Amino acid sequence: MTENTTRLRADARRKREQIVIAAREVFLEQGIHAPPEEIARRAGIGIATLYRRFPGRHTLVQQVALDSLTRSVRNWTAPPSRTPTPWARLRSSYAAWWRPSCRCCSPVWRRTRAARGEP
Repeated sequence: MTENTTRLRADARRKREQIVIAAREVFLEQGIHAPPEEIARRAGIGIATLYRRFPGRHTLVQQVALDSLTRSVRNWTAPPSRTPTPWARLRSSYAAWWRPSCRCCSPVWRRTRAARGEP
């Protein structure tokens, strides 16, 4: 998919993570066709660094999706002390993956939470 992150220096790895975080935020706000300059600006890097780490938009979109899925799986497989009930695990997974990935589900999720008396 993208470069092997285990071979990156610590500072390069941090920049890469900043890019993925910024891209996730920008994609949620503006969609996957958002300008790469905005992603670079939010990550606090230059556009050349963005393209060096992610030469094409599709590699960045893939990495953002993979990162979200990895966090979701990590939440789902967490020890019970961290997420004590199946409902809490489902909510954690939803927050990490489904809600950011599928805005159309948000109204349904809000109604479900409201029906349960949750904020």
